[in-house]
Amino acid sequence: MSVRWDEIKRSMERSFKTNWKLFKQSKLGMVGLGIIIFFLIIAIFAPIIPYTYTTDYLAPAGDLYVIDNYTTSIPTTSTWHSPVSIQTPIMMGKPPKISGIMIYDSNGHAYIYPRNFTYSNLLRLENPVSKDIPSNMKNMVYLPRNKMVVGVTNDAVHMYPVAFNRNSRDINVGEFLEHDINVSYSHPVKFYSNVWDYNLTDTSTGSVEAMVAISTASGNNVSVTARVYQVVSMYGGFKETHVGVYTYNFTVNSTITANPMIRMDFQSGNETWVIVPTENYVTKYNVNFKVNSTYDFIEGISGVQTGWTYPMQHGANKYVLENNKSVALVYSTANSQPKKALDVMVALCTNNFAFGVFVDNGTEAWNNTITLNPMDSRIHELSITGMEGTVREFMMIFGSTNVGGVIAKLDPATGEVMSSPVGNKTAYMILRGTINYVSHYDVGAQTYYVSTEEGAIYEVKEMFYTIFPGQVYITWDETTHKPVKHVASGIQGIGLDKSFMVLEGSATPAVYLGNVLIAANQMGTYMGVVTKANNLYFQASSGTRIKTIVIPPFGTGRYSHNFYLFGSDYEGHDIWTWLVYGSRTSLLVGLTAAIISVLAGTFIGIISGFYGGWIDVVIMRTVDIILTLPGIVIMLLLAAVLGPSIWNIVLIIAVLGWAGIARVIRAVTLSLKNRPFMDAARVAGASNARMISVHIFPNVLPLTFLYMTFGVAGAILSEAALSFLGLGDPKAVSWGMMLQFLRMYGQLTNPNAWGWLLMPGIFIALISLAFYLTGRAFDEIVNPRLRKR
Repeated sequence: MSVRWDEIKRSMERSFKTNWKLFKQSKLGMVGLGIIIFFLIIAIFAPIIPYTYTTDYLAPAGDLYVIDNYTTSIPTTSTWHSPVSIQTPIMMGKPPKISGIMIYDSNGHAYIYPRNFTYSNLLRLENPVSKDIPSNMKNMVYLPRNKMVVGVTNDAVHMYPVAFNRNSRDINVGEFLEHDINVSYSHPVKFYSNVWDYNLTDTSTGSVEAMVAISTASGNNVSVTARVYQVVSMYGGFKETHVGVYTYNFTVNSTITANPMIRMDFQSGNETWVIVPTENYVTKYNVNFKVNSTYDFIEGISGVQTGWTYPMQHGANKYVLENNKSVALVYSTANSQPKKALDVMVALCTNNFAFGVFVDNGTEAWNNTITLNPMDSRIHELSITGMEGTVREFMMIFGSTNVGGVIAKLDPATGEVMSSPVGNKTAYMILRGTINYVSHYDVGAQTYYVSTEEGAIYEVKEMFYTIFPGQVYITWDETTHKPVKHVASGIQGIGLDKSFMVLEGSATPAVYLGNVLIAANQMGTYMGVVTKANNLYFQASSGTRIKTIVIPPFGTGRYSHNFYLFGSDYEGHDIWTWLVYGSRTSLLVGLTAAIISVLAGTFIGIISGFYGGWIDVVIMRTVDIILTLPGIVIMLLLAAVLGPSIWNIVLIIAVLGWAGIARVIRAVTLSLKNRPFMDAARVAGASNARMISVHIFPNVLPLTFLYMTFGVAGAILSEAALSFLGLGDPKAVSWGMMLQFLRMYGQLTNPNAWGWLLMPGIFIALISLAFYLTGRAFDEIVNPRLRKR
């Protein structure tokens, strides 16, 4: 006899109506159902709930800090590059200060914004002056020692001397960008080196020996260009003498694949060299100058001489550079003595592989794959994409992981991530968002500034590192001026501080603008960007900040006057917004995983109990194996192997959750199939499919709903646990990830972050309690003896 679907439907409807009448008698069940409906409502109508922002909303910098910031609109007709800051000349005993800011595009437009010095301790700008520059300008930098702006186009290098008025602080805007010292090349400019800004002052006479040097390349062609001159004291003033612009072109026998790197050192025998990375070699070329023996000044470039050649092919291994900025060198300082760290060029290759070469002789110092701590549960994917040389004898490397950006300190002498004061190779940090630039080192504060694509600016102390649970670390108490010993309770970052969030978001990487004198012996360091709303925005990285950098619950933003019901997190995300949108993730994971596991367990249990025999034996032995596995361990292993994804978490929970349900449903099926109504169905000629679908399934349905409610609660708790342990989906807004970020940023003990700490936990507990109470109501349906009389 075939199964009639309308009969199955009627049977299911009768079962549902009967069970609903019994369910409504449970007050606890109705309370649980009400809480579930509440979460469903906020999940569905999240965008229109009061005081709810978008999930990517970030509180403006003015809400998080009391600090100087400024924004001004710029023309909307172009796509602007990062701003360029012009600083006052470097003079003895007087630190340079920002004198103006320039923006430029690739279409030949530039705008100069002179600084308004009326605001002595703030950075404010006057109306801009428009200037024309060559089109296709791809890189412009200001050289404070030579008071010159240097830019690179597709076929030339352009140098623009910057004139200051007699007070040596105001830019002479009328002359700015009018005098173009340009050098055209016969080859296109695809790659270009750093621009060397050099001068040496004779303190006895005041004379200056100066040079600007850059190397350009493409294909097999390399050019070295230098502008050299002397500044001498004459009739109470200064005058440039022996001025010359010299270029030397040469070819290499392999295709160039990355930017060359140029370096000068007049104090050590006029040693100038350029390192050229190619497809098959990395070669150092020594640059030889023509020197006037009578008056001791440079009058040309006589040629280049090969210093050494390092092959990119080693046996079967072919080194391939990661990108056009794949070679770097630690910057030497006045106090640095020649050390092996300073003499090593580092090259970054694909797949996180890197090698170091001694600059003096071209021999290999090391080669290895860059790795971080393998015990860090937050890291499943590591991609190193860039390097920056530092003045502290280590290389700053940066890239991304599965949970965000990463910045680490690499020892150029060994090629390993450096050790922290607490031991292990832990001198690295995990940041929210993709790092797009390591922009500046503040020597006085011993701080690096890092920006991300979402517009966050971070301050990273040079002693930064990551600590893990149980490790002892020491911090400095600014009140008592004494060291304080701590024991880490979780993964924490030491030496990381969120400086500010760019208003409107960042369209360009953040760049260092310079300093503004705030008070005696205090400097304000400014960072600037072009925002996504096409504004020029800059802000000081130091100033008077709100105590905890976390907006407390029921707080109002100082800048925007926005209301934050449960405060903000470390990044400026609204806690209430994340709670509301997190309900979507929790309900999605809980319901999907529970429905899959319960339906699978129900049908497998019915098949096992109804058919018996070898089918029952195979299924039950499989169930025994799954039930004996350590659930949390298997869950962690699978999450680590499959990677952080919401759907992977759903799959893991479903795969591990069906076995217990199948065993219970099998037991109920064994009881049902021996009931008189089943015997009557057999006598009437009912098929197995009919008996299962019409008689057994509707009778086990209350039990299915019972285990589904328990399964939802368990799935929500499992997702929260995996996220808290760093194995959740970092791109998903979930309550577990909120707690993970709370721990990652070391805000567990922050008194202003109690909304961030308590509310995700309360929401997780509430929704789990709701499904538990609903399950209790279904339990009373299944077990009539539990009903109240």
